[in-house]
Amino acid sequence: MLGGADNPIDLKLNAPIRLRRLRRHCAAEVTDIAALSPGELAAMSWTCEAAIRASTMIAAPRRLLVVDFDGFLERPADGLAGLLAHFGLTSLQARIEETLAGPLMRTYSKDASFDYSPADRRAFLKEYKTTHAEEIRGGTALA
Repeated sequence: MLGGADNPIDLKLNAPIRLRRLRRHCAAEVTDIAALSPGELAAMSWTCEAAIRASTMIAAPRRLLVVDFDGFLERPADGLAGLLAHFGLTSLQARIEETLAGPLMRTYSKDASFDYSPADRRAFLKEYKTTHAEEIRGGTALA
């Protein structure tokens, strides 16, 4: 959430919406989002989504499938088959492999004009942990 050039802008623009959503699911102590650092905004955003996921798991546990994205990237064929099964769909293994051989696993999901593989993601995350270490510590302290 801190890595891309536009991410801090996204965090600030969407903070009011995320805070309202968070307050619907739990008591949020945040009052002045303008005073939050990018790391704290990222933590609040993550907490918002985690609270929504937890509420959904309670309300409709069979409808929600929690996906460990790193695990999915390690075994994408198994992950895609599991996603299809969750929605009551089936596919031949060959079709799954064909899908995964296409641009799905080689481009950035938010902008397909950028090459972005699972290895690229791992490298960026490693870099971001160092580059944004102070913001990550601040966000972790808030959460």
